[in-house]
Amino acid sequence: MFVTVALILLVFKLAVTGKTLSQQPTQRSSLFSPATQTMTYTLMMIGMSHVIPTDGIAGFETAPLNNANGLGLMAQTGATWVRRAAVWWPDVEATEGVYTWSAISNLDAEFKEAALQRLQVILIVRGAPSWAQKYTPWACGPIAQAKLAAFGDFMAALVARYSQPPYNVKYYEMGNEEDVDRALLSNSYNNAYGCWGDNTDTYYGGGVYADMLKAVYPRVKQVDSSVQVLIGGLLLDCDPGPPVNSCAKVGNNTKPAKFLEGILKKYGGQYFDGVAYHAYDWYIGSLGGYYNPNFHSDSDTTGPASIAKATFIRNVLRANGVTGKYLMNTESSLLTGSDVNDPDYELTKSYFVAQLYAASHAIDLRSNIWYRVLGWPNRGGALLNADLTARPSYTAFQTVNSMLSGTSYTGLASSYELTGTTNVRGYKFGQQNQTTWVVWSMDSMSHTLTMAQAPKYVYDVFGNMVPLSDTTSITLDGPDKLLFYLVWPRY
Repeated sequence: MFVTVALILLVFKLAVTGKTLSQQPTQRSSLFSPATQTMTYTLMMIGMSHVIPTDGIAGFETAPLNNANGLGLMAQTGATWVRRAAVWWPDVEATEGVYTWSAISNLDAEFKEAALQRLQVILIVRGAPSWAQKYTPWACGPIAQAKLAAFGDFMAALVARYSQPPYNVKYYEMGNEEDVDRALLSNSYNNAYGCWGDNTDTYYGGGVYADMLKAVYPRVKQVDSSVQVLIGGLLLDCDPGPPVNSCAKVGNNTKPAKFLEGILKKYGGQYFDGVAYHAYDWYIGSLGGYYNPNFHSDSDTTGPASIAKATFIRNVLRANGVTGKYLMNTESSLLTGSDVNDPDYELTKSYFVAQLYAASHAIDLRSNIWYRVLGWPNRGGALLNADLTARPSYTAFQTVNSMLSGTSYTGLASSYELTGTTNVRGYKFGQQNQTTWVVWSMDSMSHTLTMAQAPKYVYDVFGNMVPLSDTTSITLDGPDKLLFYLVWPRY
């Protein structure tokens, strides 16, 4: 018996009208052609519960946006989003009122290429030039109150430049991890973090960020009403509770979690369309295991930390009477402590990809971004090697996207529908002539699951067909049998 997080994707084809899919997997030993690695399995959509957009939620980050950095290969996976960091305001407007667009002219070709690949860009905008800084020399920090209108003008000009063809950039993320206090940082200029956080403020600086949103939102909507303004990807360091005070458990400050509440308390709820946040999990060193103690999440009990963070954000929005906002996880990955190509980590990452994207569908995210395509130095996460050859997790990413795109989440699987579900989580998704279940072991142990209806086809996490040894049950066991797609076609 192998100790692991076991996951199955159970796909029931339940034809209502007697129609069949235009492309049946019956003629293939794999969902993907070995020669081209393109999708051959067509999924259809039906409106049930909340419906996942037909353009999908799967996305990734890479830079620059070109085929040398995996853009085309990732587009082939069925991904429809790409995140780009970043437009640095000081580069464009070093002198107030003078826009030097040549400083970011490299982005022109990148956005054109992304549009050709049918990818929606999420563009990060950050930094403040010296003349606009509230706290000199902190370019990553808040903008001086007297210069907020100038930033609104800059954003209007940026949106006018990039929101229309041939670029079509519609999503603008206002900063990156703004809920960090500058006192925690050593670099005051082009820091990857935002540093709008203020530990001396009850709401950690969220109110000042709200003032910025108020200056930006009306201006960009005047230019293009379809443009979407996002609260910049919240770090959300830890969950202060209730019910669990994870901040206290890990010895971290509870105040940063007040940043979003501070935005809302300053009446900023009318001045953004969605909330972006970041949620990582850490590989624990054994097959199938991961955790994020800062958000009381692990592979044994909860699944990816993104679930807990989304719940936290929605609770804050609800408590402050703010409705109609969508969520996007704009940085997610399974991290480790090195770049060593460890087989157990790579296999765990493949299972994690399937769990993460199934959960992202279930919790109704608009997008989930994998960070990053070529990995993060000394932290792992790569889907592609430096020479653009695929890691196993790339194929897992492609497979889960093909199976869940266009489906709608309908609820959790019950013990009545699937026996053997103790310590097993199952998500159910619906389509016109099929139901898709995503099921995995919560305790990292092997389980035998019995279905009322025998599956017709079984595929593994990488889309390879698996022979059926039993008509009504399947065992989650062994490093090579931890995830399956089970298909019930009905003609």
